[in-house]
Amino acid sequence: MKLTYVVTLEELPHNFSACVPDVPGCVSTGKTREEALEMIQEALAFHIEAMMSDGELPPPPTTGIDDAVAHHSGPVSDDVLSSYAEFGGGGETVETRFETVEIEIPTPQAVLAG
Repeated sequence: MKLTYVVTLEELPHNFSACVPDVPGCVSTGKTREEALEMIQEALAFHIEAMMSDGELPPPPTTGIDDAVAHHSGPVSDDVLSSYAEFGGGGETVETRFETVEIEIPTPQAVLAG
């Protein structure tokens, strides 16, 4: 079975941050955009594998790119901007990109059956 999740990528002063909105706690970073995408795909695979080994179903991919864009369309809060500035960044915005990653997982029913 293949699942396709939206990934939010943020370009920070010294690296890229990636997260999967539909899988809380699934985050990663990379020095480049490509590395961040590779790392988040690996993190997503491990995260879902751990969930399934605990008998949980993977969360359904329900967030679309339009939903993710709408969620991130507001201004970056002052505390986030000051945190970025503290680590050598600055500026008034953080560039955010939205992409999808596809992950192939075992059929949940087969895994849950043991």
